[in-house]
Amino acid sequence: IKQQIHFFLNHGIKIIYIITQHTKNITLLLDEISNSKINVEIIEKQVKGNADALESVKEKINNNFIAMSADTYNNFDLLKMIKKHTDSDKLATMGLMTREKTSNYGTAILDGDLIVDFQEKPRHYSTSIVNAGIYIFKPEVFELFDNVNSLEKDLFPKLARMKQLVGFFTYGEYVHVGD
Repeated sequence: IKQQIHFFLNHGIKIIYIITQHTKNITLLLDEISNSKINVEIIEKQVKGNADALESVKEKINNNFIAMSADTYNNFDLLKMIKKHTDSDKLATMGLMTREKTSNYGTAILDGDLIVDFQEKPRHYSTSIVNAGIYIFKPEVFELFDNVNSLEKDLFPKLARMKQLVGFFTYGEYVHVGD
């Protein structure tokens, strides 16, 4: 967490919201964020999925915002991704990477930079382009959250069908904690 906070700090991010369910290890999380040079707010909430977690900060958001999976570490040129998102004028930008084995990832089919199809961990893989676990959204994306529990299973396929999801390759370091 300290490394990811440092990553965001180096790219000019001013505030981080960590949405988590209450755990006996919350003191470890508090220790990780103490002495941080960026404003970090922990929000403890029982949620049904990552979309529900994200929606818990909806009232705090009034500009484009970045969301990241808690079980990933990324280190790449975030400013390029922000520029891509701003220039595209779409509701969402998804960080992408390529992997030979895609079974643990959501996969994306691209038409140029536009993600035209997204499937979370499909049984048959037609692409090696996968979700890197980092996203930029316009706040208007919350208007699509009816019946959405999972960003990967519900929201991203919907955004792809609407032609409102752009891909950005995050060339750099990536670690999935479960790997």
